[in-house]
Parts: sequence; C-alpha cells; structure tokens
Amino acid sequence: MTSTEWWTQSPLSRQSRRISQFCFSQVRVSPSGAATPFHAEIQDTRTPGWVRLMELIEEAAADGREEFRPPAELSPEERRQIVTLPSSTERLTAVRTLVLYGSNLVRIPPEIGAMASLEKFSSYSSRRLH
Repeated sequence: MTSTEWWTQSPLSRQSRRISQFCFSQVRVSPSGAATPFHAEIQDTRTPGWVRLMELIEEAAADGREEFRPPAELSPEERRQIVTLPSSTERLTAVRTLVLYGSNLVRIPPEIGAMASLEKFSSYSSRRLH
C-alpha cells in the first residue's frame, strides 16, 4: 500500500476531512465570487528552524522513538519559520504520536502516510493548519 493510499484510508484522513469540511463551511462566500484563499507560503529550506527540524527528524528516525514533538525543541522564531513538514517525515515509521502543538504549519505533506505506526496526531493550537 502506498503512503497516499494509507492516508486516504486511515482514520486520520477521515478526521482531517471532517476538520477541513468544518473549516471551510465557516467561510462566507464573498459577493465578488472570490475563491477561498489557501496558504501559499513556500518553505524556505535555508532557515535555522528548517535545518533544526531536519536534524530532529534524523534523530527520531535513528533512535526509533514513538513520540515526536518537534515544536517543543524549537524556539518560537524557529517554529515561525516552518510552514510544512519535510518529506523525510516518512522515515518516522516508529512514531505513534505526532505532537505539533503551537506550530506555524499550514500544510502536511502526503508522506505522513508512510508513518505506519502513527495513531495520534495532535495539532492543537496550530491555527493556520487546514
């Protein structure tokens, strides 16, 4: 099963669909008929926050940890520099709990589907994530 197939069949995907349906059902249609705006930020992979996140992913993949909390190990400035998770999150196959509390993320890559052990995804107070 590919990571995309896993994601579309997983309980997390169903939860995500419910959340995004809720989010977008709250958007009022503008009289001009303008499209719903999506976050279009491009990830700058040269920032200290991105570099540190890549290091944290490598450490977590190497030690096989079951819980991954990258925002807890990043400064507020570093958290603001990260708008998406890298595709290397697919290496976190032992992670059961992914905690993104207080992140600045606006999107999650499909490679998250390769996190075969993932059971709990907590994005509490990641207000930009849809």
